[in-house]
Amino acid sequence: MNLDDPDATRRRIEDDLDRLASDEKKNTTAYLHSLLNLALSHYQRGDFISARDMADYTHQRALVHNSKSSLIYFTATTCARCAEALAKEYEAHLQRKDEQSHVSAALTPEPSVVFSARRAIKKLRADAERYRAIAHRVYHRPDMAFMRGSGDGGGGRWRSSARHTEGRDTRHTWADDSSNNGVDEEYMPYIYGPRWQDRRKRPEHAEMKHYYKHQCGTSPSSRGETRWNVPK
Repeated sequence: MNLDDPDATRRRIEDDLDRLASDEKKNTTAYLHSLLNLALSHYQRGDFISARDMADYTHQRALVHNSKSSLIYFTATTCARCAEALAKEYEAHLQRKDEQSHVSAALTPEPSVVFSARRAIKKLRADAERYRAIAHRVYHRPDMAFMRGSGDGGGGRWRSSARHTEGRDTRHTWADDSSNNGVDEEYMPYIYGPRWQDRRKRPEHAEMKHYYKHQCGTSPSSRGETRWNVPK
């Protein structure tokens, strides 16, 4: 990541994606990492709509590639950050419109727009919380002890980390002889399944996104050429 030049970061990542695609490596972990980096580059530029779309796409591809991978922690965490950032951006935009309405009644947004915006913000926050739950669950899996640092060392390390995380005991989530597959089969229908995907297709977010883009136009942070988009 080039912290001084987000567009240079994006171009480099897009070149990596093109190279991996030409080498027929689109179904590899390296390709997924590049997709995640592209989401982060959009986030770095302040283009939270593109960042969220790319993060969601990467997360779904990562689940198909390997739903047990530690990469799911990073894709879920990125999705949560992007959804939360977009919710804050929508809130700030709504606040600006509210302040403008005090100057002139003609600048007051339609009630339907305000209603849709608030519903979109609420759904974005719910999605962020859901993604955080996914990341938390992956992070505290017994086989992910290596992600939790070198606190105690040895086989009991994950137990100590789980005990102190966020001030509550999470050991009840796992047993020493627990089957990861069994737990995830019980959990995934509520987190990864079609019921969640269907609720994300509701029109409120699309309407708010359209209104936001129409009102704001192309932001200074997103005027660079974009060659790589989320496949439809």
